[in-house]
Amino acid sequence: MLMDISDIIGLEVYTDKAILVGMVKDVIIDIDKNQVYALYVEKPNPLLVEGGINIAIPYRWVASIGDIVVLRYFPRYIRTGYGKGGVAKEEEKTEEEKE
Repeated sequence: MLMDISDIIGLEVYTDKAILVGMVKDVIIDIDKNQVYALYVEKPNPLLVEGGINIAIPYRWVASIGDIVVLRYFPRYIRTGYGKGGVAKEEEKTEEEKE
């Protein structure tokens, strides 16, 4: 079944483990290749994305689209550097890394 790109906007996005990632706010198109590049998700699940920062999910991660979007892959957790305390602090280097 063919669908318009506008039909994707507003759909909920779920991981392959049935965890809600968020809702599609926009679709990013690669004009040169005439194909969908990514799905833009606003206010994603903060249990999956540090700080709930907006993300673009590569379209190649999408397994299927129907009443919802199901992903074939999504990282367990995305660190953005924008957690509760703002920009992430640089982690202390071990002695081996300093050398």
